[in-house]
Amino acid sequence: MGKHSIGYKIQELDSKGKRVPEERKGSGQDYIYALFPPDPGSKAEKNRQKKKILLKRPDGTPKPAREFQFYPKSSGGGQKSHASIAKSIREAVDALAKVMGFSSEVHAMDSLAGEQKEKRRISYAFEVFIEHYKSTPTKRTLKPRDPKSVAELQTAMMHYLSIFGDHYIDDFPRNVAKDFQLKMAMIPKRKGSSKMLSPMTIRKHAIGLHQFFDHLSEHGWISGRPVKFDMPSTREAPAPRKWKPGSQDKVTKRIVGLLEKAKTKPGKKNRRISEAENYHNHLRGWMINTHIGLRLAEIQSLRIENIDLDTGHVMIPGSVDLDGGLDNKGNPFRVVCNSKSGRNERSPIPKPCWNFLKQVLEESGRTEGWYLARPDGSCAYKTPEALGKVFERHQKAVGVFGEAKRSHGARVTIGTEMGKENIYFAQQMLRHKDVKTTLASYVAETPDEVREAIDKVSEGFQKPEDFKSRNDEKVM
Repeated sequence: MGKHSIGYKIQELDSKGKRVPEERKGSGQDYIYALFPPDPGSKAEKNRQKKKILLKRPDGTPKPAREFQFYPKSSGGGQKSHASIAKSIREAVDALAKVMGFSSEVHAMDSLAGEQKEKRRISYAFEVFIEHYKSTPTKRTLKPRDPKSVAELQTAMMHYLSIFGDHYIDDFPRNVAKDFQLKMAMIPKRKGSSKMLSPMTIRKHAIGLHQFFDHLSEHGWISGRPVKFDMPSTREAPAPRKWKPGSQDKVTKRIVGLLEKAKTKPGKKNRRISEAENYHNHLRGWMINTHIGLRLAEIQSLRIENIDLDTGHVMIPGSVDLDGGLDNKGNPFRVVCNSKSGRNERSPIPKPCWNFLKQVLEESGRTEGWYLARPDGSCAYKTPEALGKVFERHQKAVGVFGEAKRSHGARVTIGTEMGKENIYFAQQMLRHKDVKTTLASYVAETPDEVREAIDKVSEGFQKPEDFKSRNDEKVM
């Protein structure tokens, strides 16, 4: 029998043990099939099809995949890690292989035996790759890897293992290239969600795994790239959406109203941050997003010292990796952000936002520290996503959520409105490296020119002080 031929796959079955069709995914339970070499001379061998045998409990009944996810009750019954789950499944498959009379030679990879064979599993190879990936800089910018990119690669691999199992690195399943996008499209965005992974997310996961496969080839684990996935077309990407006139003002009005209302309330004891201070941060984040178009990570990681009111610019460091203080649970965390270009950048501050920032800094008396901060000096938000959730909450409350992307919509709006005046200024404002991104080929010669243009655009946005709540006004 050939080498590298024993593996497993996860299959959803209904109550009768039949395969669940794609249109009814989620109605059954996941079970595990051990995959063995076909019988010599059989039709299955001719078609390169493996023999599938369902893993069972000691009493002979099929064993659901979920039973591999937890430790025995005698050991506490806790949830296993993905690596531990994969190890438990492999041990069950190996035990079945022994019962069926397959020798250890069948499992051996390139004359390796025992524990060494596990180093040829796709999961082990990925663990080696991800440690290498985290410890090396990006090729383009030579900056440290963004933790978000690492997490996305790990998520991609988690989905891959759930679909194709933990096979050997030189024994990929048949039709894996075609099946990848089809089966990924059936995976929910998050647990319990009715929405599935988008085509763009599937492309992102595929590209990430291609990096992993290239690494295997470059470092001599295998010869050549083992597979290149079919991917959804980029043409399926949705068109950018800008905010409708007045939509951003509605959010500003709501935040200002809530802030004014919170100022009249007595602060609660033992709170790390008061309600009013919380809404102050909401407004600060929203204003700098609306008028300057900073990305979520850039706002979350913004330091006071990087706001230069004298020159009228916000400075965006090429790389931020700083102690963020303590989160809501009292645990220390770090704030990490790398600019898109990998180098220090700056964005002009339009007049309405300049006046707002001047007032913020004067009222707080701060000259250093986080722009969005807690009273104890900690960064107000542990992750950019936490700030994004704040924007989302206010947008939903005023009925504009989904009209544009919750934070990126500001960049689209600024680019569109500035483009009407001068598309070249829009490119510089949004800090696009490639002029094609803003559909132009010219950059403004001076920052003053940019500021004059954005002042013209930004004047169309109402200012926070225009929304000071009155006693007879209803706060949304």
